Amino acid sequence: EGRPDDPALKAQVEVAEKGLIDARLVEYGRRVKEHPLDLGERYKLGRTLLAAGRVEEATAEFQQTVRDPNRKIDSLMLLARCFEESKLPGLALKKVEEAVADFPSLASPKAKDVHYAHADLLARTGQEARAREIFERLYEEDITYRDVAQRLKQLATA
Repeated sequence: EGRPDDPALKAQVEVAEKGLIDARLVEYGRRVKEHPLDLGERYKLGRTLLAAGRVEEATAEFQQTVRDPNRKIDSLMLLARCFEESKLPGLALKKVEEAVADFPSLASPKAKDVHYAHADLLARTGQEARAREIFERLYEEDITYRDVAQRLKQLATA
C-alpha cells in the first residue's frame, strides 16, 4: 500500500492472489461435489471461477444460485457481468433488468447500486436516453451518490 507503483510488489501480490484463488477453487469445488444442492457453496465457487477468468463455468454456477432468495440479486448482477465478458450485452442487460424489477424504489443502498449498474450498462450499450432517466432518478434521490452528477453531465453533452 505504501508503494503502489512498485512492479516487484505488484508481481508478488499477483502471485499471492493467484495462489489464493487456486486454493479456493479446489476447496469450493470439493464442497460443491459433496453438497451439490448447497447454493451458498455454488455462489462462492462462481465468484472464485469469475476471479480466475473462467467465465463460462462461473456463468453456470450463477445460473443455479439465482434460485437462492438471499443471493438472487448478487447472482443476477454477477451473471450480467459474465454475459458482458462473454460479449453478450443483450443478455447482460436482461439480467440487470431482472434485478431492477426487485427494486421499484431507491430506498436502500442496494437499490441504488442496482439502478446505477443498469444506467451504466445502458450508457455503455448506446442507450443514453434511458440511462439519463435512471441517473436523473438517482440524482433526484441522492445527489451525492457515486459520480451520478458527473455521469449526468457527460450524458448531457453526448
